[in-house]
Amino acid sequence: MEPHRVIATTRLMLRPPQLGDASALARLMTEDVSRWTAAWPYPLSEAAAREKLRETLAAMAAGQCFARAIARPGHDDAIGWLGVALIASAPPTGSLGYWLGAAFHRQGYLSEALPPFVQAAIAVLRLSRLETGVQPANAASLALLRRLGMRFVETRMHHVPARRREELTAFYAMDCSSAFSPSR
Repeated sequence: MEPHRVIATTRLMLRPPQLGDASALARLMTEDVSRWTAAWPYPLSEAAAREKLRETLAAMAAGQCFARAIARPGHDDAIGWLGVALIASAPPTGSLGYWLGAAFHRQGYLSEALPPFVQAAIAVLRLSRLETGVQPANAASLALLRRLGMRFVETRMHHVPARRREELTAFYAMDCSSAFSPSR
């Protein structure tokens, strides 16, 4: 798979992020969205969003990350974010992060976007394992991770950069060798 390919779903385009996404991402990162993320703070200035995008683009160029802005066909503005960062090389392990702007919640967008995104991230980063952390009270994300095939690993205190503190986090993981076949 080409690392810069747009992934099209029925209602979405998962496209490589660009510096021009900074304004939309900063606007979408409300307190209600940020409270569920570990890495995206509120408030998020356009300058801080642009710096986050620069870091992501550099990591993608180095083969350390796979990310996509979520957009709707016919609309260029991002409505959310998908990212997998390589966190270990032996075995190759990625950490999944995702979010949508509040106006786009409860429309099934993440259920539609995550399977093809995760499949692409596994292929591009050649992952053996994928993991993620989620707040135990985030019922929508917990259900989404289970549908994706991720399994509960443990709950522990974890440093959350978005709020610069330790928070109780539930960790989920999947073995990528059996997660998706290349023909799917």
